[in-house]
Amino acid sequence: MVANFNLKLCGEEHSIMSYPVNSGSIVAMMVPVKVRDVEVFSEEYSEELSISSLNVLKHLVAMIGRLYDRAICWELDVLKAYFYGFLIGDGSYSSLSRTPIVSVETTHLGTLLSFIIPSLIIYKRVIIYSYSRRESFVRVKLRPYTYVERSSIRSLTSNVIGHVLSNYVENESLWYAFNAGLIDSDGTIVPCVKLRHRPRPVYYFEPEIDVINRNRKLLELLCRVWRRYNVIGFIRYHHNALHRYGIHNKGSIGIFLSKVMKYMFNIERLSKAQLVMKGLNVKYVPDDVMLLRETSDKINKHYQQLKTQLLRLAQELANKRLNILLCIK
Repeated sequence: MVANFNLKLCGEEHSIMSYPVNSGSIVAMMVPVKVRDVEVFSEEYSEELSISSLNVLKHLVAMIGRLYDRAICWELDVLKAYFYGFLIGDGSYSSLSRTPIVSVETTHLGTLLSFIIPSLIIYKRVIIYSYSRRESFVRVKLRPYTYVERSSIRSLTSNVIGHVLSNYVENESLWYAFNAGLIDSDGTIVPCVKLRHRPRPVYYFEPEIDVINRNRKLLELLCRVWRRYNVIGFIRYHHNALHRYGIHNKGSIGIFLSKVMKYMFNIERLSKAQLVMKGLNVKYVPDDVMLLRETSDKINKHYQQLKTQLLRLAQELANKRLNILLCIK
């Protein structure tokens, strides 16, 4: 499918690019930071992004379009279960305004996509703005947000989470989608190659999956429910009041990923999950193990480059005081 990119950015034409999808087109518009209600935006605006930032934005919109087409056929309850899992992990919310919002703060492409896809399908629009953080290790951040109903905010409070999850536990599709959202936010997938010295030095493949969260009761529920599927995990204290749910057994990892991978949007973690699934049958054949290690290094390098490009876009958006509005037309 070929994207139809329109790069005009002035006068009455605020659409800077669009990407055709099954239900229409994903449209990216540039609006000044001071404009909050994009429906009434009509002032002439002629600020331009650099060519490199436009190219990054093109690729971002194209990736959103491909993932959107994959998810648009899902049942809405499944998509909401995924988004709920994601928000419990990385999300934040505000109910102070007349219309509540949910958001995420990130510099990672996978996290950005994981927020945008369900937001676009469920709520039809996402606004992305960038801001500087002088005190932070990363000096600029992207913060996509979307407007939601007030009941969605209430469901994210800690005393309600257990009640919501009780509905997911008894429905396999909802349970898998919820866990995919949690992995895409608070999870790590590590296709790890280790060195064993005895009885002789040998490299071997030992992948790991972890979910790190403050809510220990949530992790205990994960541990308990996944045992029904023969997925054996453990819970340990991490640090700074965080707890870690870990799955380090190869058989359990294979079962877990086979259930949740099809619902994942975080392309970096999905790439690592696919590598782990390929490597689960690799034991001590040196060439095969080292090929897994090299592939893992290439994945890390590739996504680090994408992060660098995304940071440049974020910095330019912050400098020029621009927001990106994504919507379905």
